[in-house]
Amino acid sequence: MTWTKRPPWLISTLALLFCAGVVLILALQVNQSYRTAQQQARTETETEAVILEGQISNAVSQLNLVLTDISRQVPPEQLSGVALDDDAAKQLNGYLLDKLTMVRQASNLALISSSGQTTHEALDTPEAHISLPAEEVSNIRNNRYLNRVYVTLKPESRNRTPSLLILQRIEDGNGEFAGLVAASIASEYFSKLFDKVPSGPNSVIDLLDQDGFVLASLRGLSHQNAPYPFALDTDALNSLGNKEETITQLTKSADGMRLVSYRTIPGSPLRIVVSSASEDYLGNWRRNSLAYLFGGAILLGLSLLMSFFFWRSHRLSRNLRSKEIKLQASENRFRQVIETTPVALMLARLPDYFVTYINQQAAQLFDLPQAAALSMRAFDFFQDRVQFMDLVYYAQRNEPAHNVEIVLRRHDGMPLWATLSLSTVTISEQVVLVIGINDITERKRLEEELKRRATTDSLSGLANRAHFMERGEQELQRTRRYGHDLSLMMLDIDFFKQINDSFGHPAGDQVIRSIAEIALACLRDTDLIARMGGEEFAILLPETDLTATLEAAERLRLAIEEHMVTTPEGHRIRFTTSIGVAQYTEHDSGISDLLKRADKALYNAKHQGRNRVRQYNDSKADDLPLS
Repeated sequence: MTWTKRPPWLISTLALLFCAGVVLILALQVNQSYRTAQQQARTETETEAVILEGQISNAVSQLNLVLTDISRQVPPEQLSGVALDDDAAKQLNGYLLDKLTMVRQASNLALISSSGQTTHEALDTPEAHISLPAEEVSNIRNNRYLNRVYVTLKPESRNRTPSLLILQRIEDGNGEFAGLVAASIASEYFSKLFDKVPSGPNSVIDLLDQDGFVLASLRGLSHQNAPYPFALDTDALNSLGNKEETITQLTKSADGMRLVSYRTIPGSPLRIVVSSASEDYLGNWRRNSLAYLFGGAILLGLSLLMSFFFWRSHRLSRNLRSKEIKLQASENRFRQVIETTPVALMLARLPDYFVTYINQQAAQLFDLPQAAALSMRAFDFFQDRVQFMDLVYYAQRNEPAHNVEIVLRRHDGMPLWATLSLSTVTISEQVVLVIGINDITERKRLEEELKRRATTDSLSGLANRAHFMERGEQELQRTRRYGHDLSLMMLDIDFFKQINDSFGHPAGDQVIRSIAEIALACLRDTDLIARMGGEEFAILLPETDLTATLEAAERLRLAIEEHMVTTPEGHRIRFTTSIGVAQYTEHDSGISDLLKRADKALYNAKHQGRNRVRQYNDSKADDLPLS
């Protein structure tokens, strides 16, 4: 063995500097991993708050729409508390029950008179009963600017749970307070939403009202029977809704540090509080830090051993061979990791974008052999080449893409939805694009299916009532803005109950589907056809005057009259329809006004013998009750 001619102190100094560098790198790595864990926990906490806020806000918005619709449809005199006849009472209670079935989050709907008496409810069970304190009614009555009020009903016993009341003010024709429409949401609904959010054993989620009262709460397994682990920041809660929608803080608690995210529910006084304990989100960091320290200790020991070796010997060939072996092992590990990772990866060189490597997952995703991909360019796999060039442009300026939703293209030309990450690295002085791909085609298909189910009636395949009301309001605004014509038909199947009673409900369903097919065949693609419920249909005809609408209605009525349905049992069913027609006027404030007039015309057609088309007549139809 040949000893080095360099002085020993130089080698010792270099060894100490190397060890110090290792310690510094370990410290930086531990610190960076701590910051990453902290930031990830902050992002997850805020994301949980945003998800819950969106779900609660959507539930409250749906209830507000239902309350507004009820306040427009129910006459103020029906809130007075005067007893109605049996038919009117059943019709009103049935109407409230139909509205309640539209909003699963509500536990009950009720009408409250100006004196605070609950006059009608969708459900008359004791546990769902809505009773409003007199002082709340007095406060709403004396303040005419309170249009919508949120009230928390606190439980009177430990066996009951709190509930949230949403109140809609109703005024009579003179602008005086006539009563309220109320909807109640039990705290169990919010608790079910909280249960769906992934949380740690020390997590705490609360929903607070304007007074700081806890409407619903979720405690982790470690805090189910324990006192509240931290104090709420009242300043943060008070500042919500002014300039901030979300405030996230690091707070001391009984079990250590906590990340607490406060978020407001838009359009309401409700607040969401989501907190994560450091014991949960720093657990992996502590374990990784111990692993780093253990590995660092081993690395330091190896470094000292190698320093002693280099101090004893300067055999360059052995040193070069050792580095070559390590490099080869690192390359093999790199290739093994890329081939076994579940993510599709692709490498392409710049500036010609030729693919230099593609793993097996990516080759299967694009349905081509790995070798075939090496003769292609990276942009050949993108549906939009301009979008690919934009991603490369920003990646070259240190703005890599992370989880960008994009449409790719398989080898056979079929589109492929994916989330894509794209960045640049330098390998052997060559700039290379690193592209990671995750297939989300199935998720996109499910999203489209959910969207279709939310806007389509499952039996007829037509638009449902909610979608019709939303599209109707849009068409009404467009008609009002541009001064175009707009007409509406209300269609009802004559003696539909007799069809169900005589031939069974499957035959009635077959009749409803036949109506949908005939309407789609007779009307234009631009006309909006919806099943409003039961045997009632609504048809909105944009840019169509009354004369053309009456002609279309008569054509539709004749087509239905001539049609015959044959059931699987061999029964032949003929049926007719009555149609009411109304045209938009400048006095219509919403689509419900147009629906009301068309409904009166429909009632007129029923009253005059059915199987006919009638238009709304101002001089006669106003005296007819709603059908």
